[in-house]
Amino acid sequence: MKHENICFSNLAERYLDSETIHGNRRSEAVTIITRRLIQRFGNLKLADVNWPVSISGMVRELKVDGDIFAAKRRKYSNAYINIYITTLNAMFRLANDSFGYAKPLPRTKKLPEPGRELYLKPAQITALCDHLPPLRASMVRFAFHTGLRNTTVRLLKWDQVETTGSKTVIEFYGTQMKNSKPFAAPLNRHAVELLRERKTVTEELEGTVGGSIPWVFAQSGRRLQDCRPLGRTGMCNDVWKRAVAAAGLPANTTFHTLRHSMATHHVKNGTDSTELLAVGGWRSIASVTRYLHVDVDHQHTVLERVAERV
Repeated sequence: MKHENICFSNLAERYLDSETIHGNRRSEAVTIITRRLIQRFGNLKLADVNWPVSISGMVRELKVDGDIFAAKRRKYSNAYINIYITTLNAMFRLANDSFGYAKPLPRTKKLPEPGRELYLKPAQITALCDHLPPLRASMVRFAFHTGLRNTTVRLLKWDQVETTGSKTVIEFYGTQMKNSKPFAAPLNRHAVELLRERKTVTEELEGTVGGSIPWVFAQSGRRLQDCRPLGRTGMCNDVWKRAVAAAGLPANTTFHTLRHSMATHHVKNGTDSTELLAVGGWRSIASVTRYLHVDVDHQHTVLERVAERV
């Protein structure tokens, strides 16, 4: 294949076949979106496309109508659209850096994500849980104590939970993590207690439906096939929005806000960035610092640590 004749579908397939910087396969979300991009841009040659115009048009479509190549049409959040953008950026970087494509390809700036500067105080999280059904309330508390994301909490399975002595961790493969890096998430005593509560619920439910339920946060049902996790958008649906409103929280409060909150409260209680990187599964210090939102009172507390008068 001549480098100047690379078509989009060939580039995309080669991108899926390549490994991440951590030596892992592409995540499920990235693979799904790459397949949709292949349907969208197909066999168009890279050199024949006005990429800034095409990407801008795609983003407008995704925000208003969703992806015409998805099984279900619904408008997407900026956070989800950013997966499309970062995937395209990665493919274009691969074309230029690894596949010998000489013509520079654009790097598209990600969209702003509402809620990135938002964090909740413990009393606010308690208020939110008070207005959520028990399953969702347990997931919220678990997410706050672990800093795990929506998908990793929703799809958490019992066989990922490992206990050695008094220490409990959750094991994740690289394909289960946003940064594609395997991770063992340590649990504090509050998270372990939540797991015990969920184990009791799961065992009672298994006795009712007559079968084994692999998920920690499975929904209740009369049949085994009904006892599955919430869907990708199921956590932050109308039930969530009503609870957010009833608790008096900002309307842009999302499940991911809990991860920001966990990081912020760690920093306010003395956890440094290196320690937070280890317990939260972030890729780099830069990834950690952009999530930290320390209020003015805490800033003054920090300044008073060195307050000797001169």
